[in-house]
Amino acid sequence: MKKGRTRVLVSGFMSFLEIEVNPTETLMEQIQALEFSDIELKAVVLPVEFQNAFKVLKQEILKFKPDLVLSFGVANQRQNLELERIAINFKSSKNEDTSGYRPNDEPILIDGPDGIFSNLNIIQMINQLTVQEIPIAISNSAGTYVCNALMYELCLDAEENKYFAGFIHTPSTWPADKLLTSALKMIESPVTIHTKN
Repeated sequence: MKKGRTRVLVSGFMSFLEIEVNPTETLMEQIQALEFSDIELKAVVLPVEFQNAFKVLKQEILKFKPDLVLSFGVANQRQNLELERIAINFKSSKNEDTSGYRPNDEPILIDGPDGIFSNLNIIQMINQLTVQEIPIAISNSAGTYVCNALMYELCLDAEENKYFAGFIHTPSTWPADKLLTSALKMIESPVTIHTKN
């Protein structure tokens, strides 16, 4: 961990498919307007594109040099925040991404590992946030759409370049203030930046 203010980069996604207003894009707009005494926080909105989401995020990582990257993505079927444990080297979708690309049972990286774990201390994070009455759980499947692809490349990069990274799925039905409050408690959690469990 670097001395001084912790540098935290957060990301959300643009609108896609039936999601006319992506709550994670709104979340990024809210977060970017805030200031913290002990955290240097930057927010970025990513395209919902298999080939470009991580490329855009990587550019921000190179410029900002974060200690921690937390990526947020919306999932219609989820009722609580879900902290993803693992991403798999697989992409497939019945729907095109916003660039028109639709993968069909393909690897994300041909020579990449089958899966990659987040290096966050997920169990301690869940325990602490549950005590704070944040509805959050661990998920063992980030799906096979752009969220999983982004997490996979992000966690590989975090392992190689020695920063911490994780992916959080958010419900589509939560009001913006509830999502913001929950996200900020996650960002400010003293166990967010920690060794892998």
